[in-house]
Amino acid sequence: TEELLYDLYDYPDEVKEISAKVKKAWFKAFDLSVEAMIKYNQPFDSWMNIPSEKPWYPIQCDFCYMISPDQFEEFVLPDVTDQVNHMSRSIYHLDGAGEIPHLDMLLDIENLTGIQWTPGAGKEPLYDEKWFPLYKKIQDKKKNLVLIGGVEERHMEEAERLVKSLDPTGLYFNVYASSKEKAEEMLEKITRWSE
Repeated sequence: TEELLYDLYDYPDEVKEISAKVKKAWFKAFDLSVEAMIKYNQPFDSWMNIPSEKPWYPIQCDFCYMISPDQFEEFVLPDVTDQVNHMSRSIYHLDGAGEIPHLDMLLDIENLTGIQWTPGAGKEPLYDEKWFPLYKKIQDKKKNLVLIGGVEERHMEEAERLVKSLDPTGLYFNVYASSKEKAEEMLEKITRWSE
């Protein structure tokens, strides 16, 4: 990582050239995966566990936590935009507070379906009100909001605040329950709060 940070200054053209090669290989791998999923009539999914009938995959660049918005615009945004435009749906994995300075550029990508937010180690949990302005900004741009990390049954008051403060349309978050009965009770509450 340290060497790559220096390379952005010392060898920017070479970084872009290698990035283009990696992107080309990624597209090939993605397309082969899509063909296999279609052939066997399978839904499209990922580590986010959000099944879809249309091809998609999370897009991320955790490295951009360490670079400026200008560097993001030069080195990362073109590739992210190409990836978004290569698939039917896409969710960008916004990994921590260090990526927030790049959010406006991501939200301006027309075909980006959503943003998945992770506060990062040592930060307030995803249901903390500190993040609500961020969530509203994402929703105001008509992007889906994905909050993975979960709300446990003992934090249902936070889940209620989250659901009631945000537009439930396009809002995805997971909850954890100790039993099937408790899960059904939580689902009933969340459904009621969403109305």
